[in-house]
Amino acid sequence: SPEVVVVEQYGTERTYPTGAFLELNPQNLSRGFAVRATVGIDYGHQADAVQAIPATLQQFVHEGLAASVGSDQLQHVRVELAAAGASSLDLFVVARFDGSAAPRYLQLERLVQTLFVAACNQHGWRIPFPQLTLHRAAE
Repeated sequence: SPEVVVVEQYGTERTYPTGAFLELNPQNLSRGFAVRATVGIDYGHQADAVQAIPATLQQFVHEGLAASVGSDQLQHVRVELAAAGASSLDLFVVARFDGSAAPRYLQLERLVQTLFVAACNQHGWRIPFPQLTLHRAAE
């Protein structure tokens, strides 16, 4: 009704007064949407981080997503070097989908991460973890 909005998520319904629902700034995924992720690789891969790794990861993610949702729902995948971070070379991954894939939005967010780890395993790319280096002062 105009007074309330009922949202079903994971089999549970939540009811919001219409004004409160609109204040949540809901996304309309039915017209298409993008899933984004920033993932990091070790600095040991610096020589390949600008072109070779993004191109390989882009193909890997595209194939994995297309196999999951179908090539008709997957519109575009792009991978680029985003930043030279403190502990990693960060890659930006964006995948664009047709609105018919909207029911799988959260699953697709997780799948991009899964595909990244699988690509790292297959290609021997190390995933770094934050490190702290200590230096002792000379006595």
